[in-house]
Amino acid sequence: MIRVIVVDDHPVVRYAIARLLAKQQDIAVVGEGADGQDALALVETQKPDILVLDIEMPVMSGIEVAESMFQKASPTKIIILSNYTDRGLVEELFALGARGYVVKDDAPGHLVNAVHDVYANGAGWLSPGVRSVLR
Repeated sequence: MIRVIVVDDHPVVRYAIARLLAKQQDIAVVGEGADGQDALALVETQKPDILVLDIEMPVMSGIEVAESMFQKASPTKIIILSNYTDRGLVEELFALGARGYVVKDDAPGHLVNAVHDVYANGAGWLSPGVRSVLR
């Protein structure tokens, strides 16, 4: 079972993503949070395999969360879920240990694949909306 935490400051987005993932037989959503502090606390207590993380959030951004987890050498793999497709941002987040990057517009069709691939391979997974920017 792939243990996943979903952190996004928009309740409707967070709910929809969590439900999308929970419908999969091999994925368990073990926590949901609304900001970066929630993300770090949930990762500490729930020890998930995957953290699906928004970038722009109150209290602590997704970048700050990724940096903190990188410094602690957390085994939890991060998949960024964002509206941003800026090349520099994507590269920065991968340098901080993110293993996947999914554009929210691509999410319904690609997030489940990203979770499965990142869990199985640990490699960098990019949704089509990001791949086109990095060419």
